[in-house]
Amino acid sequence: MILSYEQAFLRRKYIIERLEGLPQGREVTIKGKYKAFYVSDHPGHPELKFKRISLAKPEARAIRDLAEQRIRLEIELRDLENFLKTPVPRREVKPDPYVELEFYDLLKARGIYSKRKKPKFSPSFAGFTYRSKSELAIAQLINSMNYDFLYEPMFPIRKDKEIFPDFVVAVPEIGRCFILEHFGMWDDREYRGDAQWKMEEYIDYGFMPGRDIIFTYETGKVPLDIDVVREQINALILANSAFII
Repeated sequence: MILSYEQAFLRRKYIIERLEGLPQGREVTIKGKYKAFYVSDHPGHPELKFKRISLAKPEARAIRDLAEQRIRLEIELRDLENFLKTPVPRREVKPDPYVELEFYDLLKARGIYSKRKKPKFSPSFAGFTYRSKSELAIAQLINSMNYDFLYEPMFPIRKDKEIFPDFVVAVPEIGRCFILEHFGMWDDREYRGDAQWKMEEYIDYGFMPGRDIIFTYETGKVPLDIDVVREQINALILANSAFII
């Protein structure tokens, strides 16, 4: 999530530069039997243009992964372009968010969690049942990093509004906690509208993306990259370390 127009311009420039070096392509089936990756374009490697490479080969899988990166960046670039076309909103000053460990302890002590119906055969782990395999993977990642977490606890973000964060994670070494929201159907227009409303609620309250909250995404064609989530968590912890006296 972008915090300012200046950051949006910088991020837009970075993405455009990254896209210049990433391939385009798609998976194909040859004669209904053999799967391959068709390279429609690959800047810097003109010899691969219009080539079909068997997915059994490591280079095909590597090129496919780069092409999936392109899709994720193109989605983000489109959102950035829309953001930069929108007039700067005028908002009232909001209070700082409660990101100290006391916030985590309060939610845990309250013990109220979302009652929204979960899909049949939802996976369970560490005392919680998750709505998707991606959320299960995030929970397992957080656990592997030795951090305690709550899944979908109730947070009264306003007097008249409750919100249920996907994860609230406690990080004792920095004396803080953070929220992680995963949006698993970002390519669905209606879902994305609801997700953007939820993001605005957090930011309007005062949560700062990258310091207090992390947003992760996936689409039907671009699955969650758990290594990227790990990097986001480590970057957030590093950013918060600067506040430790």
